[in-house]
Amino acid sequence: MTATNEAQRTSVRSEPIDVKALRHPTEPSRFALAAACTLSGLAVVVVWLARLDLPMLFAAVIGLAIVMALIWGALQITRVRILGDAVLVTAQTLPDLQQAVDEVRDRVGYHRRVDIFVVPKLTTPAELTSYFGVRVLLLEGGAVADITALAKRPQLLFLLGTFFGALKAKHDRWAVVEFLIENAGLRKILAPFVGPWLRATVYTGDRIAYACSRDLGTSLDAVFRTLVGKELSPQLQTAGLIKQAQRVRNSLILRFSQLFRSVPHATNRFLHLLRFAQQVQPDSVAAFRAALPERTTVSLDNALARAARDEQRRVGAAVVTCLAVAVGLLLMYGALATGDAQEAAPIPPVPTPTAEATVTPAQVLISAVPASLGGSCEEISNPQVQTVGLAVAVRCYGGTLQAADLVDVYQFDSYANMSAATDSLLGGLGSGACVDGLRGTWTDANNNERGTLACFTSLTAESVAVWTIDDEAILIMASDPGMGLPELYGWWQLAAPASLHT
Repeated sequence: MTATNEAQRTSVRSEPIDVKALRHPTEPSRFALAAACTLSGLAVVVVWLARLDLPMLFAAVIGLAIVMALIWGALQITRVRILGDAVLVTAQTLPDLQQAVDEVRDRVGYHRRVDIFVVPKLTTPAELTSYFGVRVLLLEGGAVADITALAKRPQLLFLLGTFFGALKAKHDRWAVVEFLIENAGLRKILAPFVGPWLRATVYTGDRIAYACSRDLGTSLDAVFRTLVGKELSPQLQTAGLIKQAQRVRNSLILRFSQLFRSVPHATNRFLHLLRFAQQVQPDSVAAFRAALPERTTVSLDNALARAARDEQRRVGAAVVTCLAVAVGLLLMYGALATGDAQEAAPIPPVPTPTAEATVTPAQVLISAVPASLGGSCEEISNPQVQTVGLAVAVRCYGGTLQAADLVDVYQFDSYANMSAATDSLLGGLGSGACVDGLRGTWTDANNNERGTLACFTSLTAESVAVWTIDDEAILIMASDPGMGLPELYGWWQLAAPASLHT
C-alpha cells in the first residue's frame, strides 16, 4: 500500500461519523415502547405510594433511601477494587490502546465518562457495566493484545466502536430512568418492553463500529473473535455459522428467550451486520457471497431478506397496548382503593333504647337491614313508592363492590297497603324467576313463603330487585347500575333475606 493510499484511508477513518444516519430503523419506535411502558409502570408505583398512609409512606421512603445508600457503597467498593486489581487505560499506561479509544470517541462524538480497564480474564473479550452511573468498560488483555498492533488496529476500532456506538445511541437520555428501574426491581418485569430498544441500540453500535473500520473482512474477523476467541476465529467456517444463525432465527424458544435480554443473540448481530454492509458496501457483500457454497448462498439470501423485513417492523400497537394496560391498572386500583376505604369506614353503633332516649321507627327499621348496610342508612322523606299507609322509609348505601348500590326499605301500617304499593311498583310484570326479570315469591330456610320477589331493568338501565316481608308489612327495593340481574339475585340470596327476616 502506498503512502498516499494509507493517508487517504487514515483521513476517512478520522472523519466524524453521522450517528443519526446510522441508527437502526427500529430504534425510534422501540424507544417509544420502552418509554411508554416504563413511565406507565412508574406511574402505577407512584399511585400506589400515594395511597399509603403517611407513616407507611415515610417508612417506604426511608427504606428506599437506606437501600440506595447500601447499593451505592457496595458499587463504590467494587469500582475501587477494580482500580486496584486492573490496569486503567490512559496515555501513560497503555498509550496505543488509549489512542484507539480517543479516535473512536472523536469519530462517534461521545465524550462522557467511561473508565476502561484491562483485566487478565473475562468470559467475553469485552464487557460494559455501570457502577451507580459511572460506566466501566472491561477488556480482556489476552483478547485485545494482538489487535493493538497497527496491522490489526481496524479490529480494535470495530470492537471499541460497538460499545461507544451503543452508548452514543442511548446518549444517556435513559440513564436515570434505567437506574430507577434496575434498583426498584422493575427491570425484570419490564424486560419485554425495554429489551427491544436496548437490543436496537446494540445493532446501532454495530453499524457505527462498521463505519469506524469501513471493511467487511475486518468487521467479520472482529465478530468471529468475539464469538470463539482469537485462537479459533481463523478456523470458524462462515457457511456453518450462517446455517446456525438461520436455525436460531427459526426457533420460537430462542426468539422468546431473547425478549428478556438487553442484547441480541450473537448470530443475529452477525446477520444484521451483513445486512447493513449490503446497504453501504454491496460490492463487499457480493464478494463475500461469491466465496460461499451455492447451497449456503440461498440460506444467506433468505436470512438477509428476513433481516430487511425486521427493519420495517414498528411497535406502535404495542405502545398503545402498554398505555391501555397501565391506565386500566390505575383505574382498577383506584376503584379497589375507594371500595376498601368505604368498607373500612367505621359504622356508627345503632342507638339502643334507654330510659332517657326514645327509639324512632326509622331506627327500628334500620336495625333490621343487613349489617353491611346498617351504618349507611338514613330516613328519607321522598319515597319512590305509593305512600298510602306508609309508616317509615329509610335509604341505605352499598359499602362494597359486592353490595347493591342503593337499598330503600319501606314499612306500612298494614299488609293491604304494602301489597297495593308493591302492585303499583311492579305494574304488569309477568310471573317467573327473578333472574329472568319476572315476578314470583320467595321462601325462607324452613320453606315458608315469606313474600314477593321480583327483578327488572329500569328505564335508566339499572338492575332492580323488589321483595316484601308480608308478615311485617315491609317492602324493599335494591338497585345497582353495575350489576346484572343474576348478580343482584346472588347478592339478595346471601345478604338480604337472611338479615331481614331473622
